[in-house]
This record gives sequence, structure tokens and C-alpha cells, in this order.
Amino acid sequence: MMNSTGVFTQDSSKMVALAQLRDYLNKDTTVYTIYYSGKAVSDSEFSRKWGFVVVQGGVIVTITPLVALALGRPHTTDATGNKFIVGPNLGSDYVMALSALLFGDGYMLRHQNL
Repeated sequence: MMNSTGVFTQDSSKMVALAQLRDYLNKDTTVYTIYYSGKAVSDSEFSRKWGFVVVQGGVIVTITPLVALALGRPHTTDATGNKFIVGPNLGSDYVMALSALLFGDGYMLRHQNL
């Protein structure tokens, strides 16, 4: 939705992201998480950089920015590709949260680490 000044709000960005994700993700779709090794994003080493992709018709599609918007998490882009910055070291937690948002059940999407 737009606010009174014609600017899209965070809620509208989330809704748009969820609508676009529904184009890519059906029940039982495998969401692949890519852990970008290297320096952790926090001194505690509990925050890591993750990417999210799906395969559509034999083509790898990056959905990281959409996942970030849908879950309300920050994302960055650099020379190595899209990143999704998470707190815990488990990309599967975010796939489960995404599944719950899209289908009302955290176990409707499959998850695979790459």
C-alpha cells in the first residue's frame, strides 16, 4: 500500500514480495540456501550471510531480496551476489518461516543447503 505521499510502505513491500514468491514457490518446492563463507558479519560469529535460490525450468533463480522483504530482514548485494544476513547459522529456520507465511505451515517447502 502507498502512504498519503505516494510512497510504498514496508507492509506493501512485504505484500508485493509475498505475491512474487508465490509465483516461484509451490508446496514441496525446494529452496536452496547458499552459505557465503568468509568473515562472519558479527564478532560473535553467530550471524552469517545466506543466499536463497530456486530452480525454475532448469534455471537458477535468486529469490534472496524477496525472502528478505517477506521476512523483514536486511539484505545486501556485492560483487559475489545477493546476500541475506541472518542471526542464527541455520538457513532452514528462514525457509520454515517463509513456508509458514506463504502456506500457513512451516513444513510445506523443502530445504537444501548448497
